[in-house]
Amino acid sequence: MLGAVDPSGVASLPYLKAAISTSDFIETSPIGLLLYDAEGIVVECNHAAAAFFELDLSDIVGHTIRDNRDIRLQYVDGATMPPNDVPLVVCLRERRAVVGAVVGMDVAGKPLRWIRTNCNLIEHDGVVEGALVTWLDCTAEIERNHILTLGNEVLHITSLVDDPSRLLQSLCDVLVVSGRYPLAWIATDRQDAEGGVEISHTAGEIDYLYDGIASTRDSEPNGRGLVGTAFRTGQIQVSNNMVPNPEFEFFRERAAQYGFWSTMAVPFTAARSHVLCVYDHHVGAFDDAMVNGIAEMTNTVAQRAQLLASLEEVRRSLDGTVAALGQATEERDPYTAGHQSRVGDLGAAIARSLQLEPEAVARIRLAGEVHDVGKIAIPAEILTRPGRLSQLEFDFVKQHCEVGAKILAKAALSPVIADVALQHHERMDGSGYPSGLRGDQIGLPARIIAVADVVEAMMNHRPYRPALDAAKALDEIERGKGTLFDTAVVDACIQLFEAGYHFKGFSPHLTGQSPLEPEAPTR
Repeated sequence: MLGAVDPSGVASLPYLKAAISTSDFIETSPIGLLLYDAEGIVVECNHAAAAFFELDLSDIVGHTIRDNRDIRLQYVDGATMPPNDVPLVVCLRERRAVVGAVVGMDVAGKPLRWIRTNCNLIEHDGVVEGALVTWLDCTAEIERNHILTLGNEVLHITSLVDDPSRLLQSLCDVLVVSGRYPLAWIATDRQDAEGGVEISHTAGEIDYLYDGIASTRDSEPNGRGLVGTAFRTGQIQVSNNMVPNPEFEFFRERAAQYGFWSTMAVPFTAARSHVLCVYDHHVGAFDDAMVNGIAEMTNTVAQRAQLLASLEEVRRSLDGTVAALGQATEERDPYTAGHQSRVGDLGAAIARSLQLEPEAVARIRLAGEVHDVGKIAIPAEILTRPGRLSQLEFDFVKQHCEVGAKILAKAALSPVIADVALQHHERMDGSGYPSGLRGDQIGLPARIIAVADVVEAMMNHRPYRPALDAAKALDEIERGKGTLFDTAVVDACIQLFEAGYHFKGFSPHLTGQSPLEPEAPTR
């Protein structure tokens, strides 16, 4: 047995060599074992080691491994391991054991394999005679960790990216950058009579790609590859040794030129039919675990992209609804044309200054764009009448808040938007309408739109009063800070204008009377 020692009490290199060559246990062990002399030459090995390298014992003993094969050693992160960092070299050079080192064995035309190795010095009478190297194949473990790492990164990206096309591109980028695959691309069905396929997203060695590389029609040579088959069948396609495979005659020469031995194609749907195609420089790169892992990542991205596309459709529909409501309101009062959209823009800018979440900013913009929709129920002659309104007429105008809230509530919009329509004339001291709310009883979106509404209105001409310039308008909200308007909102609004904010396409008049101290109720 290997655990025995020679008569001198120390296991010498000749003794260990004899023990390895005669031990049935060592020969049948799944643990790879190599015995090196002090020069790094193999003097003995077991069958597990020879099988790992796919060599005969005679091709290993008397050589270094590099003498037999052009083996590229690498770290777990894919970087090449320099010769001086090889565990055996470190063990012999520094005269110390190296335990648990993980090494990738990259041989051209062979699957990438991983070992976890231990190197122990062999010393006899104070002289280094060589090293004993043992290892276990840990390929499955490394691949499993690799899949989990990629999966986590894909999940992280899906939580950050909100554009379907960028999300698909990010999937390709992750597979190439973090997955270390040489090429990943997404084919999109053009849905034309010729079976055309568009190369829509790419990462890595994109020089491999060319127009017409794939087709959805099996009657064409470029349609009988993995991509075309995946489009037609809706099933994942895998080839772990593509170059010599006669089925891929159309692709073999170019694949061999780029060293693409393995490839897989994953069909998915995200608004349109797509296929993700991934390549690897190794034979046998896509085993079941890897195929399932990449397929799961692709499905996750596809579902998210589909959801984002659906949300974009809803957003466009919502924008159309909001635009229609805003236009219907402003057609009743031509003097306020563009008022609601400008209020929405300023409200969104204030919300961003207050560091609200993007979704909240978007809701505030929409709320500003329809905050006066209730005026559709107010007679146009009241809205456009110059001069003073009677108290009865002004009470009628004030109803636009409640009318607008009811309209927006029925439009299946966010409750925040209806609340803003209801509360945008409320004031911090309770002097507003329709409910006389105070302070935090008024929602923050409504407090923001209240300021944006007043500033935009003061800077625009009305039939019952001229416009103010920006400086005077800001002075007025400053005067109302803390009593009429939220202090933080006013400060944010003033800072925006001081930093150069202006209403797009809007040139207000430069003089006018303050609407905060009107001769008659404002509308």
